[in-house]
Amino acid sequence: MTAGHRPRDRVRVCVAVALGVTGVLWALSVPAAGWCWVCALAANFVAVSIVFPVVAAFLVVGRRLRTLRRVVVVVLIVQVAAVGWWMLQGRAPRASGPAAAGTLVRVVQSNTRTGGATPEAVLALLGGSGADVVALTEVSSDALERLRIDPEMLLRFPHRDVPPWKLTHTRLILSKWPIVPLVLRPDLPRGDPRRAIRLVRVLHEDGPFVVLLVHPRSPRTPARWREGNELLEAAIDAVRELAPGEPLVVLADLNSTPT
Repeated sequence: MTAGHRPRDRVRVCVAVALGVTGVLWALSVPAAGWCWVCALAANFVAVSIVFPVVAAFLVVGRRLRTLRRVVVVVLIVQVAAVGWWMLQGRAPRASGPAAAGTLVRVVQSNTRTGGATPEAVLALLGGSGADVVALTEVSSDALERLRIDPEMLLRFPHRDVPPWKLTHTRLILSKWPIVPLVLRPDLPRGDPRRAIRLVRVLHEDGPFVVLLVHPRSPRTPARWREGNELLEAAIDAVRELAPGEPLVVLADLNSTPT
């Protein structure tokens, strides 16, 4: 190595190290996402973190920097493996085969505020869906009132877990089969996060199953992010306590982080 190349190589070393460290820290945002709002934001783009060690490897390839090359290659391999593993773990599992005859249940989950749906649009959606169980979030007071009195809706979904008061942008479950509410919100003290969930047992003729409806607010701030995590923890605890081991259908608008 000549004296004229040393400054350039030093720059390459500094840039490669900085990129490698940045990539590793970004990749670590995935396991840290449950404890840090910023990490939760960054974890959504964790695949991009692979670019950093790739560029670092490109900077040192062909240079007389054997130790650094080895370190960068090891970091690249570990990071690609970790990111690939985390992305695979994040995929939702799918059923192994088609449902058995006679056990098919059609469900609909909809945020009726999206797109400014009118009461007529909400009723049209439900009327044409062929659904057996419906979970609605952010239902306007006008749509809620129509659902309460519309003859067709009362015939299709005679069993309901709806608020006993008139609210705007609330949550409700409609069912063609009898339901048993498992969380009785009027019995809970104010501030209890379980008041924001709906957990019911649907008495299907082929066997009961449980439906959970939960809708945390958009976690656009650290405080709202923590509030949403507390709500999900409360929902999980309620299922474990009130319906352990029962078939569970989650119909939710989970409002991920802004990224």
